[in-house]
Amino acid sequence: MTPEEYLQRVRALIPAIRERALPAERLRPEHVLSAVGEVVRRAPENVNPNIPTGEIEVQVAEVTQLAEAETPPFPIDEDTPVDEMLRLRHRMLDLRREGMRDALVMRDAVIRTMRETLAAEDFLEIEIIETSGRRGG
Repeated sequence: MTPEEYLQRVRALIPAIRERALPAERLRPEHVLSAVGEVVRRAPENVNPNIPTGEIEVQVAEVTQLAEAETPPFPIDEDTPVDEMLRLRHRMLDLRREGMRDALVMRDAVIRTMRETLAAEDFLEIEIIETSGRRGG
């Protein structure tokens, strides 16, 4: 599985009958859920050709809320401008944003390719740890 495949989202449909145990209107994007169901093809009128998973959805048979979370200090699922200091203070949340996630996936692919290419040419990768203090001389 490639990083791109791993990071895809799939629409999950929770039947109205089961909503009594976990009402959908109470759910927020920051809540953590566990869903069990069957992956099926979407109805033709619901197909979304703009996303890789646009032809499938999960018909949820069982859903459990694992955790609730506070509203994050900035939107995670939107590409809106956010103050740099706020992003740095909440770095782990910032790394979940699509642009940052895409940059990490690209960086991983570039570094992996560099390492594989250099290793195939018998290059030796060495990390030199810098210590504080004066250097000899």
